[in-house]
Amino acid sequence: MKRKRRTLKVARRHLQRQEARVSKYHLYSQEIQKRFKQVSRWFSNFKLYLIPWESKIRQIESHFGSVVSSYFIFHRWVLGLDILVSIIIMMFIITPEWLADHRNDAQRYNETKSFKEMPESIKKHADELNTILDFGGHAQYSMASNARKSKLASGKTEQYVFSWKAFTGWDFTIGNPETSSNLYMANVIKMRVIITFFCLTVIRLKEINLRNQ
Repeated sequence: MKRKRRTLKVARRHLQRQEARVSKYHLYSQEIQKRFKQVSRWFSNFKLYLIPWESKIRQIESHFGSVVSSYFIFHRWVLGLDILVSIIIMMFIITPEWLADHRNDAQRYNETKSFKEMPESIKKHADELNTILDFGGHAQYSMASNARKSKLASGKTEQYVFSWKAFTGWDFTIGNPETSSNLYMANVIKMRVIITFFCLTVIRLKEINLRNQ
């Protein structure tokens, strides 16, 4: 017991000598790092409350696994994407057209008549809240109405064929290597057909221009 007390006294003396040598800058830096870790941990915990349905999805994941929770995470991502696209269409398409067709400004009234014609029965109620919430009025008779049309429909009126085939032509749910290789070759053939058709169209237009000249 006396030996343990003697060792404890020696250890205390050593600590007192070492504490005197520690600079204040080191103590302040350690304290700042400690506070920063606490604040970052608090923000990471608070971030869960800002993400929609995060706690419920975590609860579902704890009961049914990550495969089931990924389904709800995907739906949340699709909802956020739809909201973002709606905001962009509202800011850069519907709002400028509404300002251009506003009745209070006689000089700028009905400036969009060159590419859209709104019936008088709908134009009277185009600025009402119920019409806006139902996506009627300026949302129905504007360039924003094209967003509700399916770009994947086949036919001569299909737009941006190459972009849609390139970015939406792959099925990520395929797990069979043979099926994925077949789909890969099918996409390659589609791309070749599209590029060939585009080149032939350009050549044909050049020939027509040369004949006209």
